Amino acid sequence: MRISDVFIAFPGLVLALAISVALGPNLINAMIALVAVWWPSYARLIRVQALALRDREYILAAHALGGGSGWVIFRHILPNSLVPLIVLLSTDAAPALVTATGAQFHWYGRAAAGR
Repeated sequence: MRISDVFIAFPGLVLALAISVALGPNLINAMIALVAVWWPSYARLIRVQALALRDREYILAAHALGGGSGWVIFRHILPNSLVPLIVLLSTDAAPALVTATGAQFHWYGRAAAGR
């Protein structure tokens, strides 16, 4: 989680533009820049949800009935963590579009300059 804290410390648009400039004007590089900016909030949300759900009775009962850790994660924890994840996805759609648009100005500026 310390790595995600480092990514969260920088403003998203500035970090996306820096990554886009470093990698070059390409659609795949822009997607890499957007993922590098947006992944920490999703990682933190899923971690908090997993920590909150691990002490619930139905999780303890699944372990007591012989369910392995992987089975419990994929059968119980991940499905119950999807609602907050969907809410975060819907609220992050507009800022992600603004960041992608900012990265496109960089591409168009380089194309207009003849680079």
